[in-house]
Amino acid sequence: MDRKKMSDITKKKDDRFDKVDEIIQRVETGDTAVSMVKHKTSNKSKVTYYISDDAINAIDKIYFTLRQAVAGNKTKINKSLIVEKALMLTLDEIESNELENSELYKRIITEI
Repeated sequence: MDRKKMSDITKKKDDRFDKVDEIIQRVETGDTAVSMVKHKTSNKSKVTYYISDDAINAIDKIYFTLRQAVAGNKTKINKSLIVEKALMLTLDEIESNELENSELYKRIITEI
């Protein structure tokens, strides 16, 4: 095995150890998104949250509805994109209005 390949393998192992160290540190600090994994090609991260079965079904319904609406189009619709855009819309609503006027706030207050 040549020197460059050995160097690449060592670097990959070091990167994995760095990720393990990061996860251990997050667990020790009580971070709830311990399963966070950086996406290889972007600034996105994979995180884990618990959501209701109704919310999962809603994401699926939105996903299939949007996929049908853009059939034949090269646009890539995926569930991560749907959740990301919904969250950004909600944040925009909260930032542009008073919190108490946001739909999210109203729905959360009625459930607690």
